Amino acid sequence: MLIHRNPLTPEEKAEAAAQAHIWQSNKTVTMKTLDVVVKAMVKKYAELERAVEARLEMLEDAQLHYAGVYDKAAQYNANTLVTHRGGLWICKSATRSAPGTSSDWQLTHKTIAARGQKA
Repeated sequence: MLIHRNPLTPEEKAEAAAQAHIWQSNKTVTMKTLDVVVKAMVKKYAELERAVEARLEMLEDAQLHYAGVYDKAAQYNANTLVTHRGGLWICKSATRSAPGTSSDWQLTHKTIAARGQKA
């Protein structure tokens, strides 16, 4: 998911045009004008910061976690990886069930045994 900036509102376009006029004309910038410009910039920065924080939280929640060998006494949450019966399993939703016994797990990798060895 990418963060897309929304198009400028008509008020923002007018303000941007006013800012460009001020800077290009080399006229004296009043405190009122600076106040308007700074407030608009702070507002946009705050919106972008909220979007970045939401994205970061989503990415952190989606990280994979390896919990080792499956333990029947443990509770597993989504995005947890375990090994069980020669396979690597990913938990799709919170569960106490064993990998391969419910739709809460998905097999991601299965070890293939060499001749004469158990998997």
